[in-house]
Amino acid sequence: MKHLLVLCTSIFLIGCAAEVVTPIEMGYEYQKLKIGEYRIYEVDSITVDDFFDPPQIDTVSYLVREEVTDTFYDNEQRLSYRLERSKKFKQDTLSYDSIAWTLKDVWYATLTNRRYEKVEENVRFVRLNFPIEPGRTWDGNALNTEESWEYEYIDVDVPLTIGALSFDSTCYVLHANDTNLIERRFAYEIYGKNVGLIKKELKDVRYKFPEGIMESGVIFDQTLIEYYIP
Repeated sequence: MKHLLVLCTSIFLIGCAAEVVTPIEMGYEYQKLKIGEYRIYEVDSITVDDFFDPPQIDTVSYLVREEVTDTFYDNEQRLSYRLERSKKFKQDTLSYDSIAWTLKDVWYATLTNRRYEKVEENVRFVRLNFPIEPGRTWDGNALNTEESWEYEYIDVDVPLTIGALSFDSTCYVLHANDTNLIERRFAYEIYGKNVGLIKKELKDVRYKFPEGIMESGVIFDQTLIEYYIP
């Protein structure tokens, strides 16, 4: 009986020793926040306003620089970050280099072990949900009063080149992809590991049926062209 007990104990210990617990890859590297870091994006925006007849089309191109300038604790005592957003609007006779940055907005961001929240124009979005893994879904509007938008990770840890910048690992976050005869809603963001947001597109438009002419909505494209992460 004593020998049997020793044998069982040995088998149990061997089994425990053989068991290897693989840590979960949370994907925190896809969005880090540190004072002094900045990202510069090239933006093209088209807005169609059906208040006018015919609808008025407004096209604008600009650069936006988003810089982490300070930290504070929010009303839940969570460490949060101040994001100062400066812009340069394109002018026909001037290059961007000859135009000064103008502070336009102040946004805020909070990074927890479960999600990345970003307050844009006083609206809080859940931009990332951890762990980052293909097929994971969540409501990007869970913390605001807007209608629910189901975000989903489509591609994770995929190399990507955008313009002059190349990234070893990126994750593609699909926000919406809905189409019918009169509406088209398509939106996504792409994040680079150790870089943050590198690409954002939104197409939320309404068409005149049956002509198929866009009569209202917005088309927005934002692409990273420069960044600094201390």
